[in-house]
Amino acid sequence: MFTVQEPSSRPFGFPPGLTGFGISPRWVCVEGPAGFRKSAAVAAIRDALVDYLSSACEHLGSGSIGRECAEEMVRQVRHVRQPGAVVQLPDGSAVSLRDVASASLPAAAEFGLFLADRVLQNDRVAELLQTSDLVIQERGAYSTYVYQCVLGGISPSLFASVTAALTPQLPDLLVLLSNPDAIGADAEAYRNPPLHILRLCARNFALVSTDGLSAAQIAQAIVGAMSGQRLVLPTS
Repeated sequence: MFTVQEPSSRPFGFPPGLTGFGISPRWVCVEGPAGFRKSAAVAAIRDALVDYLSSACEHLGSGSIGRECAEEMVRQVRHVRQPGAVVQLPDGSAVSLRDVASASLPAAAEFGLFLADRVLQNDRVAELLQTSDLVIQERGAYSTYVYQCVLGGISPSLFASVTAALTPQLPDLLVLLSNPDAIGADAEAYRNPPLHILRLCARNFALVSTDGLSAAQIAQAIVGAMSGQRLVLPTS
């Protein structure tokens, strides 16, 4: 079993929750190219967690746990999605960042738009972690690097400086979905991530190949990384 770095801090007295069953990270970010069943896999993580809790606890010295109890535990798992989802604005209106970004914006303006959403979503994650045992984030800073730097031409050094300044809090675990047969600069960036960029995006990372896997199987692989049953590497 592989050990990841210490997860993000929790408020004093926070219940042990999933950490008592081998799920050490509290903030997990899942990223991958479009078309890799990422959203479907993230949606299936709760069921994969229930399966894990129901079957693996006796091997962790925690005895057995009923499925109904496991389902109750994962009700506290929260999900934040960015940046394609509709974002609520302060005036109560809503906008889809994906729609805005496709409106032929200059690269610098698109970069600023997505970066602003990263900041808002990171604040939302921090808020959720005050009361939730686990937050799953769908897309984060690494996707900003892929789509705005690798594909959009924004300088990686600019990405590094503003990311470090505006989103200093990092996910405990970054899961990158990839496929050995996928082509394109974006697929290559998820398959072979540069370590110096990963250091800006998460405290630990894991690579999960989606080749031949269903969304449910990808979710099981993600839970495997969360529980230390798959290789997880620190970025530092």
